[in-house]
Amino acid sequence: MKKAIELELRLWVEGDAEPAADFAKITTAAVREMVRTGAKAQQGLTVKVKSLREVGD
Repeated sequence: MKKAIELELRLWVEGDAEPAADFAKITTAAVREMVRTGAKAQQGLTVKVKSLREVGD
């Protein structure tokens, strides 16, 4: 039986970057890559990033 679930994950990402660097763009790409490579280790599951955006606190 095929099943699916939509999960919400909120991350706090810190790192060093040049003052003029687009930190949101850099970290968004990095998180997408983390999910992509991590998903490969889970046989039988398909993982898709449906949205990823910066939120303000």
